[in-house]
Amino acid sequence: MKHAKHTAEVLDYATGNGWALANADCVPFARSLPDNCIDMGVESPPFSKLYTYSDSARDMGNSRDDSEFFGHYRFLIREQFRILRPGRIWAVHCKNLVDYRGSEEEGRSGLRDFRGDGSAATRSFTL
Repeated sequence: MKHAKHTAEVLDYATGNGWALANADCVPFARSLPDNCIDMGVESPPFSKLYTYSDSARDMGNSRDDSEFFGHYRFLIREQFRILRPGRIWAVHCKNLVDYRGSEEEGRSGLRDFRGDGSAATRSFTL
């Protein structure tokens, strides 16, 4: 990664022996990386609309629902498939989400299988 030309705004960047860490908007940063350059990626997505980190329209957490979130998340998934070396690992921290009675899902309460929906979105991805 140290030889990549980063066209994305990088807020902070650190490297060590065999590793690099960047604090940047994930999609533009990933687009700035060459093909097959990542041995392992680790991320924690914003879990649909549960967490919003900014007021930017490009913030995946600024989604109306899971469908819109996964539509936005696909931009990152496309880049992950491109930059991850074959046979390597991309680890995603994710959890099931809670639906509360009286929220958008009228009368429904319980856990929503957000992990399964995310896994299905990745499996169904076509380049």
